[in-house]
Formats: sequence, C-alpha cells, structure tokens
Amino acid sequence: MRRGVRPGHPVRTRANREFTMPVITVRIGKGRPIETKRALVAALTQAVAETLDVSPDWVTVLIEEYDRENWATGGELHADKFGPGFGKTGTVEV
Repeated sequence: MRRGVRPGHPVRTRANREFTMPVITVRIGKGRPIETKRALVAALTQAVAETLDVSPDWVTVLIEEYDRENWATGGELHADKFGPGFGKTGTVEV
C-alpha cells in the first residue's frame, strides 16, 4: 500500500505523480449563518480543486464549530475576552 493512501479512497496518477482526495478542516466559533458556511465551502473547494488540479467532487471540507466558552487565546476564554456574540455577522466590538 502506498504511503498516505487508505483503502477505498480514489487515487489517480498523472506524469508519475499521485493525487489523493484533499480534506480541509476549518475550525471556527459557533454562530455563523449557513449562508456564510456555504460561501466558505464553495470558495475553499474551488481554490483547492484549481490549485491541486483535482475535481471539485474530490474535495471534502469539514467545519468544526466551537463554543466561545471552549476556545481561548492568550490565556483567556473568548467568551470572557470578546463577550457574547463576538464574530457573528453584524456584531461590532466595543
């Protein structure tokens, strides 16, 4: 078995190069609208398909959402640092 290739996953070769299905994981805070997520996965899929020269059907995007109370930077929870609703469309930091 080739390194990095799992059974059942498509592989193609072109000019002695191997291509596998790209999987992108995006980690974001909870609360963004579905329309924003649709736009995100469409843009990522297009960019990856063009850059890696693979079919868009081969590109997988996983969105992992986190509550602000479960995410911290600089030693401080985002819920405390930024307040409720930070990062959602239409909110402004004050």
